[in-house]
Amino acid sequence: LESFRRGLALVLEVQARQPNDVLLKRDVASFRENIGSALHRAGELTAAEHELRQAVVSHGEQSANDPSNANIRLDVASSTIALAAVRLDLGDAAEASSAASRAVALLEALPQGLRNDRFTKKTLPEGYYVWGRALTMLPSRDDALTRQACQHLRLASGMLDDIANGTRAKDQWLKRFYFGDTGDGDTQPISAEAGVGEDA
Repeated sequence: LESFRRGLALVLEVQARQPNDVLLKRDVASFRENIGSALHRAGELTAAEHELRQAVVSHGEQSANDPSNANIRLDVASSTIALAAVRLDLGDAAEASSAASRAVALLEALPQGLRNDRFTKKTLPEGYYVWGRALTMLPSRDDALTRQACQHLRLASGMLDDIANGTRAKDQWLKRFYFGDTGDGDTQPISAEAGVGEDA
């Protein structure tokens, strides 16, 4: 968490001198997303929500200014799912469900090349999982919503099984992200940019 905060401070310092730099704006939003996710894992939900809302707004503005950039749409989806997870833990299943559904729609509409990217493969099961959990917590849940929730949770489970045992099993970065050190001696360290690990 502190490494992300130091990184954000450095980027903000540079951005103050180059306020219109698009890459710096994206970096600032990404650092805020990482900080928000780290705060969420630490149980600091209000602070996490504050950082993640800033990340979602910033990524959204960048996407609006460059709508053909699929990588920025992936950024939007990632930060939106992270915010949805926090809102769910704060008890707002309705907002969590709505946000997760928007994020999943963005991910499912990405170009095929980016759909196969490891970051998308990491983010999509998170989206379906948060969406499914949120639907199960809606006070007005009916049979149709229950079936939809089960479908989303099964999709998330299937994607995770693919990472653990299927076509993505050779991607040690993905395996460690979800399952920790697999004990096979071939697990690669996860960078701080991934938002996990010792520096998170």
